Amino acid sequence: MSAYAMSCQENRSSGSSQRLAHGIALMVLGTFCFAVMGLWVKLSMLKLPEMEVVFFRCAVNALILTPYLLWRRISLTGRRPGLVMLRGIFGFGALCCNFYALGQLPIATANLLNQTSALFVALFAFILLGERITPRLLLCLGMGFAGVWLIIKPDAGVSNQAALIGLMSGV
Repeated sequence: MSAYAMSCQENRSSGSSQRLAHGIALMVLGTFCFAVMGLWVKLSMLKLPEMEVVFFRCAVNALILTPYLLWRRISLTGRRPGLVMLRGIFGFGALCCNFYALGQLPIATANLLNQTSALFVALFAFILLGERITPRLLLCLGMGFAGVWLIIKPDAGVSNQAALIGLMSGV
């Protein structure tokens, strides 16, 4: 291999590792921001009703994202406005469920229940799209839902309403 080819290969791998490090840093930052948001929601709900907190979170989000979308000339409705509206309705419902859970449960529990979406995506992909479930995936889903069951801790027929609503935020 020539010196030029080796140099190009090194540049590609170092660029790839830089992008990976950048991606990891952004994931950590995002996780930190969600934790801070959970804390602010928890503190806000000591004095404000849940729907007011949801409204202000959505208003701040709209104030930040709308100018950016308009500047980049990104359509607010997309190519399929009906699906965008449906996603917005489900997203709003999940946000309300998550904020309710944050107000009623410890922050770590509420955030963990909200992060169960990966379990539900795999389950719904099988049910709705007919995707194949391997034994390994089935084992992982079973372990994941068993962990959720341990977190919710239902007592002999009495359900923990806040935990179930928090779980709905993951769906």
